[in-house]
Amino acid sequence: MRPRDRSGEAGGASPSATGPGRRDASADPALVLDPIACVGHGLCAELFPEGVVLDDWGFPIVLAEASDPALRAHAKRAAKACPALALKLRATRR
Repeated sequence: MRPRDRSGEAGGASPSATGPGRRDASADPALVLDPIACVGHGLCAELFPEGVVLDDWGFPIVLAEASDPALRAHAKRAAKACPALALKLRATRR
């Protein structure tokens, strides 16, 4: 049996170095919409018109431009402000 380290993982490797939650240099956050959770407040389009437009019923459509690294701060602000928690920034692999 291997001794446990401080992280509680066997073998001495910390979960942050090898686990699924590890940040990868090739991962960029993308704005992702959960259409089931969205109720159409439209706040995201107000805060981030460069990356989100509303359809005819007032529900958001996330544009490809929403993943632009130069607009990441705006995407993050829109995701944080979503009252239904339907927008999230998720890491995606290139």
